[in-house]
Amino acid sequence: MSHSHRQNDALFKVYFYIICFFPLFLGLVRPRNFSNDYSIEVNSQYAASIGQFYGMLGLFFIALLLVLNGFSISRTAFSRLWPVILFYLLAILSQWFSAVPTQDRNLILPLIMFLPLILFKRINENTIIRSIQRVVIAYALSSLAAIIISPNWALESNYSGSILPGIDYRLHGMAVHANTLSGILIVYYAILMFTNYRHRFFDTLIVTIALILTQSKTSFVVVLVLYLLFKIINSEMYIRFSGFYRLVIISLILVPSFYISQIIDGLESNNQFLGTLLARQQLWQVSIDKWRDSPAFGYGPKFWDYDMSNEYFQTFGWNVPHAHNEFFQILGSMGSFGILALIIFLILIVRLIYRSSHYQDLLMVFLIMFIIRGTTEIPLRQFADSSYIFMFFFWCVILLVKDDRLNE
Repeated sequence: MSHSHRQNDALFKVYFYIICFFPLFLGLVRPRNFSNDYSIEVNSQYAASIGQFYGMLGLFFIALLLVLNGFSISRTAFSRLWPVILFYLLAILSQWFSAVPTQDRNLILPLIMFLPLILFKRINENTIIRSIQRVVIAYALSSLAAIIISPNWALESNYSGSILPGIDYRLHGMAVHANTLSGILIVYYAILMFTNYRHRFFDTLIVTIALILTQSKTSFVVVLVLYLLFKIINSEMYIRFSGFYRLVIISLILVPSFYISQIIDGLESNNQFLGTLLARQQLWQVSIDKWRDSPAFGYGPKFWDYDMSNEYFQTFGWNVPHAHNEFFQILGSMGSFGILALIIFLILIVRLIYRSSHYQDLLMVFLIMFIIRGTTEIPLRQFADSSYIFMFFFWCVILLVKDDRLNE
């Protein structure tokens, strides 16, 4: 490995670990008791501090890498990552034509954080995989330690959607929310099943215990899907007809996700296990109503902001931070134009999977995890806290894929 490649690997590690560990650092020092003092206002202030730091960090690394690399970008990285850039550019464009036009830093900041990735030159694949592993294990271990040190702070009590008998709490630990922590932890299983890297029993144990304590139904579904995919991908038929199988697998995951509200609507509303899912259906109806008022470009970036959440507080009885579904969040905030941008993004990622000859199955798995999480969360729009770490992992996995037509 040349000196310039070693230098880029070292800089990538620095950038990667700062992005991923800064929310964890704030988790150690922020004065918040989740079970008693949690509110959307406190969360917004917490996210704002991270967002401001990320913006400065991204700009610094953009300038540094441009100078070190002679003001050039990596054609290979850009050819793989441009679908992400396109989505956010279209999202920024849509906000100027929305019902409530507002300049939203939630759309500008991801680009600032994202651009350094296309400036790094040929990052070693071992560096990416091992960096992701270390971050996941760090969040699992520190979150479990937080239960011992300060259980009232690390656990969300009186959780009505509990699926563990006799346990009415869920672990959020060093992440901002239990669903956020679970989104980080499930990445470990993707790497465990779909790469050849060796794993330690202790690491698997602590990640599994932490994931179970999050009581995230979505993540449990993801783990089940990962296991089924692992069995399919290692079958003889998949090896012979891998291209066809990838298309079928992505379709089987993608199509039902667009009809998630109808699926849930058909379930019994008095089932406590489904209570949190059925509550989200009301939020999705609001998204549809706002979209009907402005079908082309939606309500705008203020969709489910602090003021709108207060407006609907009497209706729902709680402060709603977002639509709890990527599709409905984009539909309400960006309208039909935003849905078109999302579809283009998905198509281009699927195209990249088909063109790739290395790590394509891992990328497919990350796309599927993104789709499943998108049925109850908004991974493309949550960026200024630990929620964003999953998408940052996703972007880095895109850098792993290889194809002669893409390589420099």
